Amino acid sequence: MVGIGWLLVHRNRVIDGGRHALRLQMGGQLVPLGVFDGILGPDRDAAVDDARHRRDMVAQGFIVAVGNAVAGLDFAGEIEARNRIADRYNEALRDHVAAVPGVIDGGISVWAQYTIEHPERDQLAAHLKAQGVPTAVYYPIPMHQQPAYAHHSVGPQGLAVTEAKSGVVISLPMHADLDEATQNQIIAAVRSFA
Repeated sequence: MVGIGWLLVHRNRVIDGGRHALRLQMGGQLVPLGVFDGILGPDRDAAVDDARHRRDMVAQGFIVAVGNAVAGLDFAGEIEARNRIADRYNEALRDHVAAVPGVIDGGISVWAQYTIEHPERDQLAAHLKAQGVPTAVYYPIPMHQQPAYAHHSVGPQGLAVTEAKSGVVISLPMHADLDEATQNQIIAAVRSFA
């Protein structure tokens, strides 16, 4: 099954691609994405440390949007599959983690990530790794604490919620091709964490 593909382009150079990006036939249009904080330098697969998650500059980004007719992709099917998986995760994990993600009434998510909260995030990550379940912590250092944003002011109350969440959030595998057996493995691994 072919799913959603994307390419992140900076100054006419591809710097990141989605899991199906190489399957796309180029023919889409460049659509401004706005400002993104790209990791420019450290190897993305390096050991997790402060240097890997440090943003020293802000880059302008674009996303290549390729229509269904051009690439023959099933966006609706991909989104439906991701929502079924997220619903299944939510139902199975709700009582085993501090919080599962939600969607506003009447809303639909494309579930680029599925991020839960757990007070023992780092220990849970180690447990899941031992069980063969990959995880990601996308922003262990909040954006307002990054060097690239040091010149932006933060209100007198700070960003206490952001700072608190940065220590407890962890993302689980999420893509439309996750079969039920893999979902079961992920769910069982999270639930088995004592």
